[in-house]
Amino acid sequence: MAQGVTECDRLAAVPGDPEAVAPGVEYWNLKLDRAIAACELAANEYPTTVRTKFQLLVVKLYQNRKLKQPNEKVIDSLKKISTDGYVHAFFFLGKINENHFFSKKDLGAAEAYYKSAVKLGSRQAQVALGALYASSRNEAVFGEKKVLLGEKWLDEAASRSDPDALYALASRLIESDRKRANRLLTLSANQGNPRAMYLLYLMHANEDNPFYSKKSAKLWLNRAAENGFPQALFALAHEYFLGGLYRRNLEKTADWLAAFKDKMSGTESDDSMGNLKKLLAKIFLEELEIYHKQKGKKHGEKK
Repeated sequence: MAQGVTECDRLAAVPGDPEAVAPGVEYWNLKLDRAIAACELAANEYPTTVRTKFQLLVVKLYQNRKLKQPNEKVIDSLKKISTDGYVHAFFFLGKINENHFFSKKDLGAAEAYYKSAVKLGSRQAQVALGALYASSRNEAVFGEKKVLLGEKWLDEAASRSDPDALYALASRLIESDRKRANRLLTLSANQGNPRAMYLLYLMHANEDNPFYSKKSAKLWLNRAAENGFPQALFALAHEYFLGGLYRRNLEKTADWLAAFKDKMSGTESDDSMGNLKKLLAKIFLEELEIYHKQKGKKHGEKK
């Protein structure tokens, strides 16, 4: 039986997968329970379709993280799919080893998986490998020769207006060449990259930056939030709490914190940042409680 676009594809297509038949769904926009149910149904109906198996495994990784369950078996299944020639499985394994999202950080393994994907023709993997090599944090690991190679690959991909390459290059230039970084980020953001939108917000909200502009900072922060980008949702709560870009509003602080919590669903990749945000959220909520008590007291006095 020929397989068309299934509900699994609509709910769980992995961003950047060349085999995907529906727009990619970023991890923060996944509806995990619905996606797993749809992909299990599709996997049973179309047992020979590797794309469906891959999508099911990816959503299971996020679900297991949310439930704090082990992921070793799921990762082993991903490795099996990759060795069977599913290109994006190699890429995804590279990402999770680079970012210690579901396993311990292993840059050597990340490099190997990206290389395997590149051999199979993945341009996205070459951009990711270039960004891995070119990162200043990894220079001591890979050496100057690979750093230069990574920069060359990123330049080539950026010349094709690849949004990930534009973002990676801009991230390297954020301190040394802010004008070019701003231009590259704008090109990336205008292709729908929410990470670039968020970084533009950070640049334009910084009073020490030559591109400082409250109007522009609000624009990019709102656009990132419209894409559901979790850091942007948290930043909006933060801004309303502090009264920086917006007039202080504790009600809106609470609304944006709730939106942030809903999006994260236990999928925060950086545990230290997750803990910091939990601490700040606690401070926000304590102030909100005081605010509501004072509001209730004033209301009682009016009576």
